[in-house]
Parts: sequence; structure tokens; C-alpha cells
Amino acid sequence: MRIHHLYYANWKLIIYTISSFLFPSIDIEDDQVWASIEINKDIAKSINIELAQQVRYKGDEGLLDKTISELSLSSDINSEVKISVDYRYAKKDENVETRYGLNLKYDLNGSIFIPSYKIKFQQEYGNNNEPDLFLIRNKLTFDLLEYKSFKSSIYYESYHRNEEDVLRYYKYRLSSELEYSFSSTQAIELFYIYKGVFKKTHIEVTNITGIKFEYSF
Repeated sequence: MRIHHLYYANWKLIIYTISSFLFPSIDIEDDQVWASIEINKDIAKSINIELAQQVRYKGDEGLLDKTISELSLSSDINSEVKISVDYRYAKKDENVETRYGLNLKYDLNGSIFIPSYKIKFQQEYGNNNEPDLFLIRNKLTFDLLEYKSFKSSIYYESYHRNEEDVLRYYKYRLSSELEYSFSSTQAIELFYIYKGVFKKTHIEVTNITGIKFEYSF
């Protein structure tokens, strides 16, 4: 576990240093800790269904911040392109948020020189099921290392939201992930996310560390 700790400490330092040069005016928000479990099931040759449950905590206070339940259905168009739809239900205090997403992913099957690319069209709804934000998300993922049961990757994701019929870039995520597979059906993933939200005079930053369990059958 010491190796895992050093891996994430180094990536956290690298990401923070790069962002400090690019965005000198940074306001660090409270850290967060996320924990989730995902269950995947192939229901046909090229169709997969996924159920996920996640809890998010405020790192410094250790208080529950949000609970999230998600359902997604994906299908392979061919060996490189996948399409999926998803639904998410989130609760924070007494507020309920839901969202629907449509995703397209292009992947050259783990090439370390060419990242996989994913675009997501996302519609969010607030309390009373009223339409809220419409987002377009772009995600680039690089597979860094695959050795025996270990696999690591990094990704960058940009968030654009609709404001008066104009898409504005307002948030980003930089992340590193380390996955260990116990078997062909069970895996655990440790991750770190550096999230930045653009404000008028500064960037609001949140450091997120988390763990995810995956089960496939």
C-alpha cells in the first residue's frame, strides 16, 4: 500500500504544480473523499448494463455530502466506438438532483500514444424536476501502464455549460487512477481528482481522493 500512497502523492503534486503555473489565482476548497461500487452485467453480445452507488464525504469534516445512484446502458457500435445512455439520481441534504446523459466513446484499445475520447451530452434537473443545466463534457484518457493485475491511467475532462445559448467552458478535472484486478470479475480502483471551477476572479479547486469496487458477471 505504500507504493500506492507514493503513486498518488506524486501525481497530486505534479497536477497541482502544473495547474499553479497555468492558473496562478487558486482558491482551495474543502477536500472530498468518494467511495463507490459498480456492478456490470452483459445482457447481450454487445450490450452491457451497469448499476453504481456512490457516497461523497467532506474530507476535513468527515460529513456526508451527497449520495448518488446511477444506471447506464451501453452498446458497442464496432470494436472502437461505444454508445451509452445513463440516468443519475443524487441527494444532498433535502435537495434532489437528477440527470440524463448520452455518451459516445472512441477507443483504440489501449494505445499509450493515442488517448480514448469520450463526449457526453448531459441534461440536469433540480428540485421539482425542473430543467437546470445542459452540459457538454469532453474527456481524454491516456493508458499509462499495464503490468500483471495492475493498470494505471490519467485523464483530462472539460465541462461546457449552456448560458444564454452559448457554451461556456467553466470546469475541468485532472485525474490519475490505479486499478488492481483480483480476477476477471472483480477489481478495485484508487483515484485522485483535481477539480477546478472558474470563477470571476479565481479558480475554485477541490482535491478528491477515492476508492471504487467493480464487479462484473
